[in-house]
Amino acid sequence: MSESDQGAVQLDKVVPYISAETNLPEITVKAVVLGVVLAAVLAGANAYLGLFAGLTGILLSLLASWGLAILFFDIIFFPDFTSMLVIWLGVSMLTMIIGWLNTRSILNNSPLEVLRKEV
Repeated sequence: MSESDQGAVQLDKVVPYISAETNLPEITVKAVVLGVVLAAVLAGANAYLGLFAGLTGILLSLLASWGLAILFFDIIFFPDFTSMLVIWLGVSMLTMIIGWLNTRSILNNSPLEVLRKEV
């Protein structure tokens, strides 16, 4: 055997782990449980991102409003906390909906179809 043939794979001796005739189910209990867990993790990540982004935006807008009210307009600054809460929850929900819509194309296909598209 020459040096160039040592790294080559001998295809005639490769035995597949699962034969080509085997029909494997795509939906199993394990797949469903894993899908539910991953969906919960993804929803939690989207919720965290929305809550953090909304809170950051509200705090920055409060700081800017306070600065304008005190430094430029010489008025007393009193924020409306109810509207801030509604805006914060609205931004969080919007972020979760947009995150879900972005992953919808993956969720509507079988895992095999998604993996074949990636190759």
